[in-house]
Amino acid sequence: DGRQSYWWDTPDGGSLDVCVREDSVSVDTHSHWQYVLELYEALCMLEPELLILDRQTAVLFDADSYRLFIQESYARKT
Repeated sequence: DGRQSYWWDTPDGGSLDVCVREDSVSVDTHSHWQYVLELYEALCMLEPELLILDRQTAVLFDADSYRLFIQESYARKT
């Protein structure tokens, strides 16, 4: 089906399970969201129009709005 899967053991001891399809990239996240942002920024070099979709809230993010989301989310946890 043209799907490729990748596993990234992130420096914080977590992981990202990445699935690349022809029309999308999905990420199962078990690490700090900063690593999702790093992956996203790397993928944007290949596909500049790429956006992050939070499937739980249906909110779309670019790099700046996702960075702000991370900061605000982790600030609420402390």
